[in-house]
Amino acid sequence: NTKRPSLDINDMTQTTNPPPNTKETQNHDDNKQEEEEEKERIVLIKLGGSSITDKATIETLNDVMLEWIANVICSASSNNNNNTNTKFIILHGAGSFGHHMAKEYGLRGQSHPAPSNTVSSRSSSQLQREHSMQGLAKTRLSVLRLNWEVCKSFIHKDIPAVGISPFSIPCMQAHGGDSKGSMSNLARVVRDSMDAGLLPVLHGDACLYGDRSGILGGDTLAFGLGTHELLDVDEVIFMTDVDGVYTSDPNDDIVDGDSAELMDVIRVDESGIILSDVCASGSSHDHDVTGGLRTKLKASADIAKNGIDVKIVKCGSASAVQAVLGEPIDRGTIIRLDPSS
Repeated sequence: NTKRPSLDINDMTQTTNPPPNTKETQNHDDNKQEEEEEKERIVLIKLGGSSITDKATIETLNDVMLEWIANVICSASSNNNNNTNTKFIILHGAGSFGHHMAKEYGLRGQSHPAPSNTVSSRSSSQLQREHSMQGLAKTRLSVLRLNWEVCKSFIHKDIPAVGISPFSIPCMQAHGGDSKGSMSNLARVVRDSMDAGLLPVLHGDACLYGDRSGILGGDTLAFGLGTHELLDVDEVIFMTDVDGVYTSDPNDDIVDGDSAELMDVIRVDESGIILSDVCASGSSHDHDVTGGLRTKLKASADIAKNGIDVKIVKCGSASAVQAVLGEPIDRGTIIRLDPSS
């Protein structure tokens, strides 16, 4: 008879204990990684019309700058640092593709709802409405040409850009606003586009304004979208044809002998009141119908009072690249909420 070997209790324990659940461990690691990858950074970039077009010459592109911004967004989209998934919203001004036509037909940027009684005589009312609608149609045709070119510059870099026009949103008026849910509807279209992996490209637009028409400027849209809860924007970047905001108009230095200094930071209180002395002169282009720097500063302050930093940088500069990447900027102006307000 062959004697069976005795089993040690330790051997039994090792034999009967189940092996480590490697699948569960892997799932835990995957979940931890997914949590790290869920960090999202939403950046709204407002491209000034004077940066991407020759604003002095009707419907003339700045092809070099369009290619530059497409390259920057392409690089930034594939360079997600610290497990941060950066998504962009592009909003561009009209430049020479809209302002000339808008000025010819008397279309202006609006900031308040249209009054109920805009005209007195029935005959003049009809003529003015027809003239205003002609202006709306022709201004939109011009702006849509530019939007097409901007989208094309991104698509050529394999970025799936899609043009979005505010005019097409139900109840959208030239002053913006959300009393009838129009800005919320626009924000929802933008959000859905981003979630689908698209790059939304919006533009300042000609819209209805009561029984007439007016201009819904890019700066007004930047405020409406930049502060909307559906988008949860982290930063807003204004790319312009100047380095930022100065203490005085740098173009007047030669005449007045003043020393215009670039302001690194402009602080606002919780009401959106600017706490610094700044130069807020209007646009240097006679045909600008949206208010120039004054409107841009107002929109920036209204965004910043919500705790969202606004950076104003020169389009095509190294600082603009830094702003897009979320790095400290070497040169430019940051508008932010004063923590003591």
